[in-house]
Amino acid sequence: MDKKNFIENCLASYISDNPRKFQQIFLEKFNTSFDDANLKMLNLELNAKKIILSNNETENLNIPLISHKIWITNPSNICDIPMNVLKLMEKNYENLSSNKKWKHFLWINVDINLLPDTNEILKKYGVTPVKISKIINGDIGILINAFLNQNMFPFASNLLRMVIINKYGGIYSDIGWILNRNIHQFFNKFEYIINGNKIDKGIVSHNIIACKKNNRLFTILLTNVTIANIHNFYRKYKLSLLEMTGPRMLTSLFSSQAYDSDKLLLLLCSPETFSGFHNESWKKENPKFGVNGTLDSKKFEKDINFTLE
Repeated sequence: MDKKNFIENCLASYISDNPRKFQQIFLEKFNTSFDDANLKMLNLELNAKKIILSNNETENLNIPLISHKIWITNPSNICDIPMNVLKLMEKNYENLSSNKKWKHFLWINVDINLLPDTNEILKKYGVTPVKISKIINGDIGILINAFLNQNMFPFASNLLRMVIINKYGGIYSDIGWILNRNIHQFFNKFEYIINGNKIDKGIVSHNIIACKKNNRLFTILLTNVTIANIHNFYRKYKLSLLEMTGPRMLTSLFSSQAYDSDKLLLLLCSPETFSGFHNESWKKENPKFGVNGTLDSKKFEKDINFTLE
């Protein structure tokens, strides 16, 4: 790998000149100004470049070789993972198969025997299915269950991935995303690896997240994602559920709570890193979840009191 070429083509820049309502709100929550947040991200970017250009290697991995994916479907209308997506999953596991130290988990909300096509792929690549009920507990568990009970699966998944990745460490990737076979080369250099966003500059994406378990930043995030905070944010600022549980919340976390010395790598999609597609299941009809109709959060605003109180 040509390091300078890699930096130019694969590293994301998160300096933004466009303050956004959601950022101001979350940064206010963390007592951070927008200018300070921009400076923080610039320092993290410079630090990442220094780490990549250096030849320093760490014997012990900061991030364990564990991969996580999530599939949530309606228990009353169970939908297996579509074949076109399963082919992408196969490619993902095939890419990583050369390193036998990898452990793979698929987090689901129904019995794996009810997903026969998926189960066949899991057996082929030694992927362990795990019921999400194993980790749904506490205040954030109540919030996740509220989303699940109203078939608001994308928002439940947004929070679940944060809980999973903080509890077990490793790398989370959305169901249709493929990791490059050498993605682990960064695991002994960085503590956090996050997908960039080529279109919406200044926003980190959350379809690829890697970190060590019980890390400082995600612990802060999960401590602040409470029923009371979500409810107050909705009432006071009319933020969407996507803004309160997804990439925007993650962006505000890193730009306010990260230390300049934190080893944070912000990557873009490329042959050297990862690739995939996003169904945008939160805002259009998507039968893969076994749910009829749109999952746009605005449809559920009338039910917000029931959801969060």
